[in-house]
Amino acid sequence: MRDISTLSKIGFGTYRVSRKDPEHTEAIRLALSLGGNLIDTANSYQNGESERLIGSIIQEFDPNSIFIISKAGYVDNGFMPKMSTAALQKTIPISAAYSHCIHPDFLEQKLEESLKRIKRSYIDCYMLHNPEYQLSNGQNSLTDNQASLYSDIQQAFIFLEEQVKIGKIRYYGISSNGFPLAPDNPQAVSLTEIIKIAQRISPNHHFKMIQFPFNLFENNASEQLFFEGKSLIDLAKSEGIITVGNRPFNANIENSTIRLANNNVQVHEDEMKIGEKIADEIFSTIESEMLRLNWEKKIADIPFLPFLHENWFNINHTQGIDHIFSQQLTPFVNQLYADRIPDDLNRQIEAFRLICEKSALSKMDQIASTIKKQLEEREVVHSSDKRPLQVILCEKYLEAGIDHVLVGMRRTDYVRDLQPFFSS
Repeated sequence: MRDISTLSKIGFGTYRVSRKDPEHTEAIRLALSLGGNLIDTANSYQNGESERLIGSIIQEFDPNSIFIISKAGYVDNGFMPKMSTAALQKTIPISAAYSHCIHPDFLEQKLEESLKRIKRSYIDCYMLHNPEYQLSNGQNSLTDNQASLYSDIQQAFIFLEEQVKIGKIRYYGISSNGFPLAPDNPQAVSLTEIIKIAQRISPNHHFKMIQFPFNLFENNASEQLFFEGKSLIDLAKSEGIITVGNRPFNANIENSTIRLANNNVQVHEDEMKIGEKIADEIFSTIESEMLRLNWEKKIADIPFLPFLHENWFNINHTQGIDHIFSQQLTPFVNQLYADRIPDDLNRQIEAFRLICEKSALSKMDQIASTIKKQLEEREVVHSSDKRPLQVILCEKYLEAGIDHVLVGMRRTDYVRDLQPFFSS
């Protein structure tokens, strides 16, 4: 088994990775062959496809030499009929499609799923995934919700300690956007309280890892001394807890996302014209089908459709493209055609998605180049440093004290750029 003190400084994040894209497979395989040994996933990523991909690839190496983090907490609402009554009573709705739960019954179900997908008898670190959703129970006051959250975490930790004893996990932790927040923030998750919970359960507890957003702009974890004169990172280190940063290149600022990475992608004028032509054809086809079926609603009545048609070239982030295609357009077209989408329309939608993604990558590259120039002007980085911005930033994050940084290295060139950080 991989010793927890020998993990790669840069881990492979698989939030948007699945078996459907051959390059994702090649990227993970290359990372492992070049010495990477830390992979992060979750039961909910790509509806389990990320875990399945990991399970297939690690068999080509020594599976026990690879440290795998997985997480549970998100509930696909279609899964609810399989949940126990006790777990359902502790489930918080998030959207029409998803809810959230960290009840031990639910965790046990999801752990078993993950083990089957990963094709290994144990997971190195199993994390509660964004438990702060439990604070959004509108039926209770914030104080009651906070008390309930820490009570639920304690019950989850008791379960996870039991799983350590029987060998299904080695360590456990929490991945939360709430860790770096100021203590008076209603969405804050207190590491101090969670450490107390772990210590109450056992002086030899296996709560060993936390994960949270950490990037150039979201840097409270190292810059703010919220914990009796200590930063979040300092507090974790003093307690022997490993810190893992996610979203290293996706900074959320004032309800928008800034991408902090060079992609070396340019979209040409003729490609944009092709995109406009395909978009017109797709939406004309959709409108015709809606008329043929006598749908009560028109395209204008479905907000994301006119938005995508009229603004696709203004979307400056690939996650936005991914969301609108996978979560909105594809489900809508499937519904419109009763899951029998014509092949020509499928091909058009895929071609349109690729142009949209390339346009977004080009805009992201422009933003990253501007940010790099600003950093050079502030002498945060040297103008002579020609490495990609993402490589420079990973170095800065590690210098700031975080133990590991998770990067979604979905392309092989990304893997090669970051290879110097694979060694522990």
